[in-house]
Amino acid sequence: MAVQVRVGDVSAAGQWYERLLGRPPDRTPHPTLWEWELLPMCYLQLVAGEPRPGSMRVRLGVADLADERERLQEALGLAISPVERIEGSAIWCDFDDPFGNHLGLFEDLADRTLLA
Repeated sequence: MAVQVRVGDVSAAGQWYERLLGRPPDRTPHPTLWEWELLPMCYLQLVAGEPRPGSMRVRLGVADLADERERLQEALGLAISPVERIEGSAIWCDFDDPFGNHLGLFEDLADRTLLA
């Protein structure tokens, strides 16, 4: 699976996404395509283009939402929504990148419940 995020300037966006994800892209097969493999065969791709109104939101799964939310606020100065919760299922928060794309973070509480 590949999720594409459209940005006007792939190089500038790539630098921002490096800070978001905490690492450089896994591949840059073309100057207008930067790609991170988030899970085996699951890719986040930055591609040249303009975001479209009403486009989807991409939420990235994290092990500790509170820690990642704080890290992103400090590293990127993001305005992040309050944390929302479905008890025993998930917590999440949302933000936008500077390029007009809708992003967010989520923590899966169901797996943690199974391990307890």
